[in-house]
Amino acid sequence: MSKEGNKTKLSKTEEDLKNLQGSYNITYDFGAEVGINGINTFLDELDNLVKSKVIEYEEQVKASRKNAEEEFKEHFLSKIQENINTAKSEFKGLNKGLKDVKFGNEEYEFKIGKK
Repeated sequence: MSKEGNKTKLSKTEEDLKNLQGSYNITYDFGAEVGINGINTFLDELDNLVKSKVIEYEEQVKASRKNAEEEFKEHFLSKIQENINTAKSEFKGLNKGLKDVKFGNEEYEFKIGKK
């Protein structure tokens, strides 16, 4: 590519940069200088946006983890309660079956209680 071609390409690229920066300035009420002279301001803005998104994502991860732990605990406790109720029901059934059964002079009954 010729020297003149490179200048034209550079000029076009600078114009595209200015247009994009100008659009950003308008859209986000940013007000930075457009063109090569304002590039550091735009790079700082990019850095701030990336950092703020990282913080936002970290907060979302923490909230999601907390919600998942709570849901797990609730599910776990619910399952334990369900198993306890099933065991109680089974013991009632066993006791009902043992009610009229004598083992010599003895009767047996299952009892559930705390230690």
